[in-house]
Amino acid sequence: MFLEIDYSIGRIERETGISKDLLRVWERRYGFPLPQRSESGERFYAAQDLKKLLLIKRLMDMGHRPGQLMTLTTDQLTVMLDAPKALTKTSYDDDITDFMTYIHQNQFDSLSQHIDYWLMRYGVEAFLLGLLPRFMAYLGNQWQVGALSIYQEHIVSEMLQTKLRQSFAFLPPDSNAPTVFLTTLPEEQHGLGLLVCDILLKLEGVKSINAGIQMPVGAIAQAVYENHADVLCLSLSSLADITDCTKQINELLTQLSPSVSVLLGGQGSHNIRIRDDRVRVLSDTQTLISEIKKLVRNHVK
Repeated sequence: MFLEIDYSIGRIERETGISKDLLRVWERRYGFPLPQRSESGERFYAAQDLKKLLLIKRLMDMGHRPGQLMTLTTDQLTVMLDAPKALTKTSYDDDITDFMTYIHQNQFDSLSQHIDYWLMRYGVEAFLLGLLPRFMAYLGNQWQVGALSIYQEHIVSEMLQTKLRQSFAFLPPDSNAPTVFLTTLPEEQHGLGLLVCDILLKLEGVKSINAGIQMPVGAIAQAVYENHADVLCLSLSSLADITDCTKQINELLTQLSPSVSVLLGGQGSHNIRIRDDRVRVLSDTQTLISEIKKLVRNHVK
């Protein structure tokens, strides 16, 4: 239920997970959302704007591009969400069913304990390559049908990131392995993909430096140079603006040494088209593993 009140841009950001900067970009580019202004110039949005933005966010998480969605009505967007993709059955489903029950009932302590048990029994690599992608697909499906609240998604995301950081703190790098610098472009809000990549790199003995999200292009180039990184890994979520990201990556390539390879991962990377032999798009986690092993072999040679 959406109350007929005005929402500040900060409230819209918290409710939808869409950054203030991206909201302003959409306002300029698509004419939506178009806010009212207070006497002091502060942006305020209507309840219907919030409802439409939540629908757009869910559809973008499914792979739809913002340019395809902005001109549609709320009813049309709702129809697009009426038939979520079916999830084929896997051996992880019993555990994930328990996870989702805990989330829906706000039993986050039980969720935490169950994840700890799973990690202890099956290990970090099995969690990263098997259960976690499946779990994220379920979360996306629940978001798609409106069965998952924003605060629940945020709590689960933070919990997963905390547990993953704890799981690889003891892994030392191999002195003969390459150095990989991980970050995102300035408008990216999601860092879980970076963390997964960081752990997989460390499991292979690679020295990885995770700088977190939202680094300016110039700062990325400087960090890669000063840390003598052999590889730059960028994570792009489904919310990424492909046009802006392509422009920023091309700009970044002009500032990087020709010897530096660039790996692009995440749902938003699949639509990036850049003609440069240094750039590799990682279609899935197994492709990431293959690229890491290839980098290690080439570096040792």
